[in-house]
Amino acid sequence: MESAQFTVSKLNLTDPLHIYTEQFGSFIVYVCIEGAASIQVPSTRPDGEAFMDNYEFKKGETMMIPADMADFYLVPRDRSTVLLEAVTRVQEDLDAYIDPNTDPYLEGEDYEGLEDGAFEDDDEEEEGPVGASPLGFFGAGRNPLS
Repeated sequence: MESAQFTVSKLNLTDPLHIYTEQFGSFIVYVCIEGAASIQVPSTRPDGEAFMDNYEFKKGETMMIPADMADFYLVPRDRSTVLLEAVTRVQEDLDAYIDPNTDPYLEGEDYEGLEDGAFEDDDEEEEGPVGASPLGFFGAGRNPLS
């Protein structure tokens, strides 16, 4: 099943699969609808020894894989393992009121010097707050309490 927001696929899991999550760009949800499976994640112990973290799930259970997990193995634990795999689709939505073909400038405004990223104020140092107001509302050197 496909929609604009997500895709759901039925997997008849007969052999282990090595899944690389970068192809999805999203988290992945697995729902076991028949049999049992495990998700095995390559890991490293503090002493540098490599091992596999193993997470088992069976019919009626769900497993969510975070988007930042680089890869994992999906391993059947039963001959008749069937999973549903749900993945969201990453989309960049544009607001309907924004025209991407319009220049990013307003008519009549002075943008001289901004094209190259230089700002006139860059050379001036900002002074910290002065006076009774910690936010500098009264300006430098003006203290209404003195």
